[in-house]
Amino acid sequence: MEKLENVSFVKEFESRFMKPVEFSFVEDGKERKFDLALAHSSVITLLYHKTFRKFLVVRQFRPAVFVGRICKYPENLGKKLEDIQWENYSTEIGYTLELCGGLVDKDLPLVDIAREEVEEECGYKVPTSNFQLLGTYSIDADESGSIQSLYYAEIDETMKISGGGGNEEEGEVITNVFLTEEEAHQYVKNQDSHGPPGVFFSFLWWFQNEKIYQKKEPSFIWKPEVQQRIGNFKFTKNQKSNRYHPIRMCFTLNQKKRFWDLAPCEDSVAALVFNTDTNSFLYTQRFRPAVVIGRTLLKRENENKELAEIDWTSHDPKLAYTLEMCSTHVLTHENNEAKVMEAIEKKLGFRSNKVQYVTSFAMGISQSGDRQRIYFVEVSNADKIENFTNFEDILPVIVADDGR
Repeated sequence: MEKLENVSFVKEFESRFMKPVEFSFVEDGKERKFDLALAHSSVITLLYHKTFRKFLVVRQFRPAVFVGRICKYPENLGKKLEDIQWENYSTEIGYTLELCGGLVDKDLPLVDIAREEVEEECGYKVPTSNFQLLGTYSIDADESGSIQSLYYAEIDETMKISGGGGNEEEGEVITNVFLTEEEAHQYVKNQDSHGPPGVFFSFLWWFQNEKIYQKKEPSFIWKPEVQQRIGNFKFTKNQKSNRYHPIRMCFTLNQKKRFWDLAPCEDSVAALVFNTDTNSFLYTQRFRPAVVIGRTLLKRENENKELAEIDWTSHDPKLAYTLEMCSTHVLTHENNEAKVMEAIEKKLGFRSNKVQYVTSFAMGISQSGDRQRIYFVEVSNADKIENFTNFEDILPVIVADDGR
């Protein structure tokens, strides 16, 4: 059984992968402050081997996932990281199945970064013209504000140039894994996913589209409702946040010394809510200050700039808002289903006990190590709370089910 050795933690360090900051701004004449752990945006690619008729994904050891899971085991509740016997646990706990991907930390177009990552991690030299952009979205909206771009590319053995494996100097431990179409379908049906949501979403896209490149006109286009403009942005280095506690994990794996920068946080639950009377879904519009930063940093004119060097006065106020499922963080001792129902009452104004568990993902594979559990909840007009008022900055958003 593969295990870690010589595990230790460092609290004082400078990281090139994340920046703990206090983000303050003025909204409607009042100053507001948020503790964030900013990180690079990323690109990922769903690879399909035309000859093998298989998907190519990567199996990777993620220290954040390893720490996040083990910390929540009953025998470790309440313990400091230094007091946990890490050497007693199999590293299998920290392995994930992911799409090939990497950080946006180069002055290159996103598609070129995706192409380089496929070559480095998987060993296939794929022409840029083979990459199709499926979507760009916010991940880790409340903590890092990172933006992820998802691509699709088809490969064959004529493009094979190496065995891949990733960058050892950056501590990557990567193995290529081929999944049949049936195995990918079973992955989607799994109730405890060993990977991030990007894998789940990309497989759903593939099966829905059956590799057809035609684009369907969306029946709903969300436009954020801007509640207040924000300005006077200030950023302060914040290594001692009350919300996030960045820490560097040092360890030996397979006789190689490595380190990984973490910012652990609690798990969460999210609910896809469906109103059976109106045949519509209920989502939430969220005010996410971290996303303003993530989206602004991704613009080409801001590449390699420090936060203080960016002209924030011209930012689009719509960048501060996201469309999300109703969600909330969950402490280890709290009941997941109860927290789902509580969140729906507070944020959507409905009471319901028709809660069905769907699946879970490893959300914070790089730094936070948290998992999100997804539920499906049915409500009716009779469940609506009278005299409901919006909770904090959150607005309910109704999206009709078009039946497609």
